[in-house]
Amino acid sequence: MRGAPGRMVRAPRLDGGLALILFSLLTSGVQLPPPMGDHMQDMGVMLLLFGGTLVVPGLVGLWERASRPLTRRIYGEEGALGSRNIQRARLRTALTVAALMVGVAMILSIRAVSDAFGQDISNWIQRYIGGDLYVHSNLNMRSELGNQLASIEGVQAVAPVRYLDIKKVKPEEATRT
Repeated sequence: MRGAPGRMVRAPRLDGGLALILFSLLTSGVQLPPPMGDHMQDMGVMLLLFGGTLVVPGLVGLWERASRPLTRRIYGEEGALGSRNIQRARLRTALTVAALMVGVAMILSIRAVSDAFGQDISNWIQRYIGGDLYVHSNLNMRSELGNQLASIEGVQAVAPVRYLDIKKVKPEEATRT
């Protein structure tokens, strides 16, 4: 016979509730400057997911009891059986919900990191390369294309640049090929 579910499954966690309160404070409409405001909103979403992960296991039983009549009406006896199974295996249900929330948090954090990298690259291009229009081709372009672009009204300068892909090879690898 299994033992009774632990404290985490029986009652909502207080620290999860505090994380949800912090989330509401961080996203309550206080407008911060763009870099700081974006980071605070990201932190707020992480707190929402963290707080939900801690609070949901204790609330599964309440949600199941509240939705039991509707579930039974929609799905019949199968719905009642599934609803009772949630109550019977609350730890498994809580762990499933927590795992889903952690997965969503990971996806959001990876997206935030990739957005930050994209912003850094965009800032670097604007700061060090400049220019409003880049014309790129995999084939060599004719030199008169630069002259045609320079003759357009409003164009201040045209700078032909050629980028080459270079592969670094160690000396011992060069002799093998």
